Amino acid sequence: MPAAASLRHSLQYFGAWQILLVLSMSSPCEVSCQPVLPVLRIGIDANTWGFQVTADPYKDTFDYLTEQLRLQLLCTFETVLFHGADDFTLAALNRSVDIFLAGPGIFVCLQSRFGLVPLVSLINKYNDQPLYSLAGAAVALATRSDLQTLPDIKNQRITMSGISTLTSGQSQWRELHAQGFNPLVLASQVIFIPNQAAQVSAVLNNQADVAFVRADQLSRLANSSMVKVLSPRQFPDYPWNTSTKLYPEYSLAANPLLVPLKIRTAIIEALFE
Repeated sequence: MPAAASLRHSLQYFGAWQILLVLSMSSPCEVSCQPVLPVLRIGIDANTWGFQVTADPYKDTFDYLTEQLRLQLLCTFETVLFHGADDFTLAALNRSVDIFLAGPGIFVCLQSRFGLVPLVSLINKYNDQPLYSLAGAAVALATRSDLQTLPDIKNQRITMSGISTLTSGQSQWRELHAQGFNPLVLASQVIFIPNQAAQVSAVLNNQADVAFVRADQLSRLANSSMVKVLSPRQFPDYPWNTSTKLYPEYSLAANPLLVPLKIRTAIIEALFE
């Protein structure tokens, strides 16, 4: 190799090692494009509207929170879908989730057991009317003249989401219990179906006689006119007939051991802007 070419090759080789040496002496922040921000995990009930969802229905909201707060708090948000009260409880026990969006039944249990701190409550809308509450209903075929009130479920097949579901089990149970009835004893059969739309379909297809569902579930069904609400009740600020009293809407709540006051306050302020 000519002397000039050999020298140029040596300089190039030495230059490459200089670059590697500089990089090895640099701090990670200097060679990283962006720092990795801590992630706050938010647990969401996949049965929020009485049917299981496969994608986060609140993605836009939590993307907005990330956009608003990532520079201020140096954190981002990630959602996790849960399928029932057990998932919420396990996540709280394991501290694998920082913030929860849960219905009033699950929220009260988590608050009393794990000390969750409420941040905000969900406000739904129906025909531009704000909704601050939810309720349960017992529905049967509109043609069933023998089914008019909740106690009429005696010797009937009933379907509900589960014992731990407020608007598809617990709220109807509470109304019956206040009248001296136990649905597990009163009914001839209890069928547990997580999907509330499927519960109504079971009534329509004569696979069940009565379904315990969210009162607003019927507004999402094309064939809702074929069923009726037992022991119907009406409330001024709620547009549907119910079989139960009204309960508060879903709550967004944080574990104070995992989410500092500064972050909790910033979340509240961002959501109210």
